Amino acid sequence: MVIVTAPFVETARAMAASWGVPTYKFLVTSHPIANLGEAELDAKADGLTRQVVSFLEEGQAGLK
Repeated sequence: MVIVTAPFVETARAMAASWGVPTYKFLVTSHPIANLGEAELDAKADGLTRQVVSFLEEGQAGLK
């Protein structure tokens, strides 16, 4: 499971293609995250929970 911030979407796509899986799906969250406090980072992670669970249950087919 890969989670990237928005500015790194193209890099993630390029990496997936270089590994032979150009259709690999990943989650995207807003940028930046490095300056977030613990509570803000926890809230951001909580917002991704449903998508992470879907991926774990369904694999690549579970992501949009």
